[in-house]
Amino acid sequence: MSFKFQWTGFPAEFNCEALEMLTRALNKGENKPANLVGPIIAKELDLGSTPPELDILEISELEEDRFRAMFRM
Repeated sequence: MSFKFQWTGFPAEFNCEALEMLTRALNKGENKPANLVGPIIAKELDLGSTPPELDILEISELEEDRFRAMFRM
């Protein structure tokens, strides 16, 4: 079985949501270094133009229009 992924870019909505999630994750917790004087803010996200190589480890749900799987990068 094989899949073809289009790696031509992501919608602006995806990038915006990913930046927000990254900013929240970087500011989570109370054990941040003392030399940080303010919050960490992710301002730009570039996933590159070369797609990653993925190995499919497990497919748990498979339907006509979607699937759920575990990958190794």
